[in-house]
Amino acid sequence: MTMSDLHDVVVLGATPAGYVAAITLAQHKHSVVLVACPAPATESPLLDWVPHDVLDASPVLKSVKSAFETAFKEIIYHSQDFAQQAEFHSRAVAGYFVRQPVLLEALAKKAKTAGVKLKRFARAPHIKLEENSALLVGEAGQVEGKVLLICQDEPDAIMTELIMPLRITHVEELSICGLDVPLAKSAGQEALHLVTYGSHEQIGMFFHSGGMLHVRMLSALQLAPAGVEQLSHFIAQLQQAELLPAKLSLAKANAAIWHPPGGVALELEAHLAKRMLLVGTAGGFASVLSGQTIDPSVRSAVVAADVTHKALNSKQMQLQESLAEYKRQWRDELSDRIRLPGTSMKMLLPIVYSNSAMAAKLARTLLYGEPI
Repeated sequence: MTMSDLHDVVVLGATPAGYVAAITLAQHKHSVVLVACPAPATESPLLDWVPHDVLDASPVLKSVKSAFETAFKEIIYHSQDFAQQAEFHSRAVAGYFVRQPVLLEALAKKAKTAGVKLKRFARAPHIKLEENSALLVGEAGQVEGKVLLICQDEPDAIMTELIMPLRITHVEELSICGLDVPLAKSAGQEALHLVTYGSHEQIGMFFHSGGMLHVRMLSALQLAPAGVEQLSHFIAQLQQAELLPAKLSLAKANAAIWHPPGGVALELEAHLAKRMLLVGTAGGFASVLSGQTIDPSVRSAVVAADVTHKALNSKQMQLQESLAEYKRQWRDELSDRIRLPGTSMKMLLPIVYSNSAMAAKLARTLLYGEPI
């Protein structure tokens, strides 16, 4: 095995969080290498959405804003039988629709310009945390850094790999099945549509952007895992309610199933080990309510990059102590965005259809994590 150069930071994961952390640290003049390798399906590979304020939270994302192809100002709620409907209209942009591959391509170009080195492994590398460095060891060699940021994978897999304490008392294990279908013509005004099923355990969602329709079903994994058959039934219901075209080009569609670690960050014993931080989905940064990963993952990456930059500029003996600030900072900035609202969704949803103020409150909870 060849000897490795010692970098300031090694980032594991060519994800939105991984790129944002790597680019931010490279812009601070640190030597950064980003390692791309296969990972479990914890984030959407399809058309997705983000709240508008994630661009203010991350200058890196704002610099690739062109990847966010369509803005939306409306959130429309539908009851399961489609007999009731409620709408939230925002005067300003509420969020954006984005194709995950387009976003990652834009971030990859930005990373190259910023001086981030890229290394690809065919398989997930072995993680070694030493006294003076952290290493990723793979079939083609190893990558070594003063600090390691893990920005992909599932929290329990990382904890098992590192033999770290895993204390999870209660989390929503989420399952999302999604489908991207090309549209022959425009489907009308852009909006984020939610179809509620009487509880927070199951939410249908659909939206369209750039000639593409996206439909997804989100379920609590232990109660009703989302699957292809369930999604097909949901699409048929939407067509019957005339919310989708009667004919769809399903032969040209792309489908995927992924499992966001909804709210797991709030239950982990630690996000810190020797010279290592857990970021993005590896740290459990995903919304329990919507399964959204880009927004909370990127925000965790911004915090991790800030903490890492300060730690690298501290005295060697204080590096680990400086990294420990990560937990306090992400909790201050991210907790509300990934937890469930304090009020039961079973009680909220019937009110939404008759109370416009409640529809607006729920929209702000969905978008920004505001308490109801």
